[in-house]
Amino acid sequence: MRQVIFNESINELEVHPPQIYQEFRSASYQSAHALNRQEFTFITQCPACEDDTIHPAFSIDDFPYYECNSCKSIFMNPRPTPKQVHWYTHKSPAAQLRASEEYQQVMQSRLTKLAVYRTMWITSLLMRMAEQRISLVDIEPLGSALVDSLGKKEPIDALMVSPRFITPLTQKTVHRLDDVADGSINVLSAFDILEHQVSPVAFVHQTFKKLAQGGMLIITTRAGSGFDIQVLREYTPTLLPLEHINLLSVEGITALMTNAGYTIEEISTPGQLDVQVVNTYMKNHNNHPIPPSIAYFLEKRDGYAHENLQNFLQTNLLSSHLRAVGSKKELSR
Repeated sequence: MRQVIFNESINELEVHPPQIYQEFRSASYQSAHALNRQEFTFITQCPACEDDTIHPAFSIDDFPYYECNSCKSIFMNPRPTPKQVHWYTHKSPAAQLRASEEYQQVMQSRLTKLAVYRTMWITSLLMRMAEQRISLVDIEPLGSALVDSLGKKEPIDALMVSPRFITPLTQKTVHRLDDVADGSINVLSAFDILEHQVSPVAFVHQTFKKLAQGGMLIITTRAGSGFDIQVLREYTPTLLPLEHINLLSVEGITALMTNAGYTIEEISTPGQLDVQVVNTYMKNHNNHPIPPSIAYFLEKRDGYAHENLQNFLQTNLLSSHLRAVGSKKELSR
């Protein structure tokens, strides 16, 4: 199984510009509390590995989260309905802010960087495929940059499913993954959307049906097994209830994909911000929940030591930014 790490530096401010991010946090909480929680559903199994030994973990803004005893995935429980999640991601005050010109302008450089990085990643994966023409579907993208970039590369036919903040819809879009024929796609990409799937199991099984034999599912997601979330738990400043219904662990993602029939080709946690996030939180909060040993390290050791710790987290699958690739291979007879 392949694993990658990155040594390029990135600043937390690049990912979460303070002013616009604070506006988004407020809009997200407002949107979450606008939902009728009497419609929420309590689940008795882990949404990743489906183990039935789960227990309360913590709450974020009065939204309870549970943890799986087996794979250690963390997830909101009770959970909103698919209709409620669709409203949040497409029509809520948070969605409207995200679609605004102000927000798009502030985040444009980050979105452009992400499109370049993801295009390079996907292109490197496509080199392993023997097909003369590749069909690729990007699920719920925040913009068209990735599909536009890939569409310029022959021979790739790129399509978006249920894109957010793109109007009017073009010939490169379809409304639902159900509208894509079973067994017709070579590559499915799902960037940062597993976090808000009401049923990750159903979602991953659906992607498996849509892929042709030899096809690949490419995923990025926020991992609950990551250092910043494990240390800060409910105090993690970048966790928002309706943005992060699922915080699946490395083990949870592995079980989720293999149980659906995928062969895991890559699982990596090339995140670069875990140590920064914890260090920033500690500096800004006197009564922080950080264990003394970690607090001592962050306070008494320099930036070089902090970078070494982040490299260690990447290498040992302990960052909270996770990426995975699964392939749909022929079963041996």
